Amino acid sequence: MLRLPSVTRAEIRDRHTGLPSGRLVPVTGTEYDFCARTGAALGTLGLDDTFVHLRQAPLDNGPVAELRDPANNYGVRLTLLSTSIKALHVEAPADGSFVTIAPQFNYDDPFGREWPRDEDTGMVVLEPGRSATWRIRLEIFALTSIHGDRL
Repeated sequence: MLRLPSVTRAEIRDRHTGLPSGRLVPVTGTEYDFCARTGAALGTLGLDDTFVHLRQAPLDNGPVAELRDPANNYGVRLTLLSTSIKALHVEAPADGSFVTIAPQFNYDDPFGREWPRDEDTGMVVLEPGRSATWRIRLEIFALTSIHGDRL
């Protein structure tokens, strides 16, 4: 089960190159909709996509992504604590046995001409000798308590 804090995905122009089209498409009601509180099953969907316009729930410390494994009774939660994180890239091959959730400052091809001028693609520009940092909180949790209650 995958839960993502975004209702928008950067459309990929060409799956072979991974280059974006410059269109941001809504995910609500599609196979890419992972917004539900408990997430949605990946099923046979293969992902190599970037989700943008990340949203924070009212009581959270930042946008939250979760991966839940009900068969093994555990989950992994990423809370994005830095507002400079503008995107989450998710890779989950349909025939693979792994999922990667990668926080990113920027969209794919952030300087590309495909993006509208008013879109903040998240690119961080640094002066020589400067650095950038971002913070996340990573938690591993049980889906049920030792008494069998669903958490």
